Amino acid sequence: MLERLQKYSDPKTLNIAWTAALIRDNIKTKNRNDLENDHEELRVAYMAIQERFNNELQAERYKNAVLQREVNWISFVQQTHILISNTDADRARQFVANLQQQHQREVEKKEMFQKYCKEQQEAYRQSQENLRVHQENLQKICEV
Repeated sequence: MLERLQKYSDPKTLNIAWTAALIRDNIKTKNRNDLENDHEELRVAYMAIQERFNNELQAERYKNAVLQREVNWISFVQQTHILISNTDADRARQFVANLQQQHQREVEKKEMFQKYCKEQQEAYRQSQENLRVHQENLQKICEV
């Protein structure tokens, strides 16, 4: 221990130790200043990045809101088209059913008319036959 004291009490050694302490203190101060500067730069950079991130996030939210409105509009239009299509299809089915009913009635009317015409033709033929028979009978009576 005495040797150490003697070693440090030597003016040459003291000068070296003092210089080393100064250098060490300077390094600590520089390191501390560098660290403080780095910290300040990092803080500023973080704030800038945070600001940019918030702006980008806000822009994305706006884009999403616009896209969501478009999706909602497209969905509304699609549902409307489906309803119109269903309504149009129902109307078309009803129209076809009405046409089929009208056609069936027309066919029945035609069949009834054809039957009536046949009956009238038969009645006319029968009356012509009766008339001919009566004329023959009348002629026979007149000849007698």
